Amino acid sequence: LPFTALVILSSSQMSDNGKVGRTGSPGEQNCTNGCHNAHPANSGPGSITLQSTGMPTNQYTPGQTYNMSVTVSHTGFGLFGFGVEAVVVHDTNTAGILIRTDMASTQFKYTTLAGKARTNLVHTLNGGATLNSKVFNFNWTAPQQGTGDVKFYFAGVAGDGDGSTNGDWVYLSSQFFTESGCASPAQPSAITGNLNNCDGSSAQYAISPVSGATSYLWTLPSGWTSAGSTTESISVNTISYSGNVTVVASNACGNSAPTAYYVNVNPLPAPTISYVSGTLYSSINTGNQWYLNGNTIPGATGNYYVPVVNGNYSVQVLDPITLCTGNSPDFSVVNVGLTTIEFKNQLQVFPNPANNKIEIQIPENLIDALLTLYNVSGQVVLKTALTELVNSVNVSNISEGVYTIVAQKGNEKSINRILVSRN
Repeated sequence: LPFTALVILSSSQMSDNGKVGRTGSPGEQNCTNGCHNAHPANSGPGSITLQSTGMPTNQYTPGQTYNMSVTVSHTGFGLFGFGVEAVVVHDTNTAGILIRTDMASTQFKYTTLAGKARTNLVHTLNGGATLNSKVFNFNWTAPQQGTGDVKFYFAGVAGDGDGSTNGDWVYLSSQFFTESGCASPAQPSAITGNLNNCDGSSAQYAISPVSGATSYLWTLPSGWTSAGSTTESISVNTISYSGNVTVVASNACGNSAPTAYYVNVNPLPAPTISYVSGTLYSSINTGNQWYLNGNTIPGATGNYYVPVVNGNYSVQVLDPITLCTGNSPDFSVVNVGLTTIEFKNQLQVFPNPANNKIEIQIPENLIDALLTLYNVSGQVVLKTALTELVNSVNVSNISEGVYTIVAQKGNEKSINRILVSRN
């Protein structure tokens, strides 16, 4: 980006010193504003030029110091003033360092524009009192590497010495200087981070630092959110859509080629619960975990669950491929009780209450069914196969209390309840 330098010339008799902030640089006025306004700028027969030693192609080397001069010419006039200012084009900050070399004819003046400090080198009182033209000499130390283009703004006044500004002429000009060897950063390396994400999850993506880069620009797939980042990494929330995460490295000389990384966003399982004959069923067959009032029910991982207490039940499902989890809405159960037994006559249990052993009699259609005992918290405390019409089950290791017994074979199911008591 260009760098700007400005030169300013003062009143016709130069009874006033040079003024700051009148070079015509971005946001500034020039010498015709409220002062030398008898003629439009650059309408006279004179001229203003900027010369630099060692920059024949207007290309500077970062950190190097150059001899420079501004010449204001107008035949027949004997009083000249000037002002010069150097600005970084892309951010309008002062570029490099202006150095006084002509103490008699030049001085520094300072101002602030849009919160940014500006340094002007201007003429001193009657510092330009010569016939036909005046050369104002100074040095300039170029800014650091990566600054990019700079621009010099310079302005001059040719005064006729009559004690007023009516016969004065104003000349304005500017000159770009490019940075030698200024290059945009290289394309960033591959982006690292999760290739697969679950909808609504948090993730972070990063690249290795790029040499010469001063900032980074990240773009995200539609719907994703982030606080943003200008560094080598970014934290995001992945929402709804898959797409490219893209990053560009930047400096004052330009932008790199983009690096993209395609990221998948997987939908969450969306189970629902149905309630049939005293049993809760998940709409998804595998990966289930049941909850009661927001708490995990240990061992309750099937696609159905027999509630043994009233409360709010939900099921969480883990997709085995995407490893994303989704939760059902709560399902309120309010009719659980010892008297609400479904198919009790198909599953005979005795003795009841039981002590250390129970006998379970089943119909033929339930041979080879899976028997599961649940405690009042819904936890699985025992599982066994029912291989005979009458099966003996050891309950000596089970604590005293009420238990729900479920015999399940395919779509066939029978439920009963028992009381285990050591009295």
